[in-house]
Amino acid sequence: MNTPLISVVVPLYNKVQCIEATINSVLEQTFDSFELIIVDDGSTDGSAVLVKSISDNRIRYIYKSNGGVSSARNLGIKEAQGEWILFLDADDILLPNCLSKLYSVVLSCNQHLDIIAGNYYKVIGRERKLYNKGRYRGVVPNNFKWYFFNKFSIRTGCALIQRKVLCQYPFDESLSRYEDLELILRILKSTVVYTIPDVVFEYCCDNNALSKANIENRFKDFTFLMNFQNKTFWECCKLGELLFLASYAYPQSTLELKKKYGLFYSYRYVSNIIKKLYKLYLLLI
Repeated sequence: MNTPLISVVVPLYNKVQCIEATINSVLEQTFDSFELIIVDDGSTDGSAVLVKSISDNRIRYIYKSNGGVSSARNLGIKEAQGEWILFLDADDILLPNCLSKLYSVVLSCNQHLDIIAGNYYKVIGRERKLYNKGRYRGVVPNNFKWYFFNKFSIRTGCALIQRKVLCQYPFDESLSRYEDLELILRILKSTVVYTIPDVVFEYCCDNNALSKANIENRFKDFTFLMNFQNKTFWECCKLGELLFLASYAYPQSTLELKKKYGLFYSYRYVSNIIKKLYKLYLLLI
């Protein structure tokens, strides 16, 4: 097989009930210059047997001892041959034209790009909801401001990221919650993002158990390890949004977070007020 243009990296841990559908959604892409790297992070449920039973030379199966999703993704980055990487969780589904939609931007845009972001459906039970309506097409003019207002998304499944960017900024393997957001906030400082309104994948919320808060593991949660120093206003607002979410995830830790962040804790209220005003604005226009 020729060197692929895109590497799809799937971290796998005990997803035997859904990994086959995820794999098939990649193999059925209308775009053909890709490899599918499945990094098995020590599964014990038969996932390995299922993956190995699928015969396709575009699949590369790699086993490692359990070390968490970030270590699996970092290994996938090291093994990737493509210039672009798309991360996909083992329970999500790419739409058939996902890779072709995203890569068409590489072919049509005349300037350097680091990230190409698409839209997606959130699937909860039998309900399928569009993440964001009226999305923009083009280069993002202000990364942090637009990210705060959800005008684009770089979540797993809907974004191509230059491999060289990810080699420079790997995932923090000490984190087990919001580790993807921590990475995104680092790379948005120095990257050019192009966003498209096209829906390219389905995010299955039903299986999203890893994001549940656990008070015993809170110091592996990015919420407790943020740094507001030398950040732009909109970057601080995004961090403040996490503090707002933490008030629900860790209600018993409010005083701890207030003490840790001091005056910066006020961004928890600032971000909430701005988001409410923005929603009101959208209703009025």
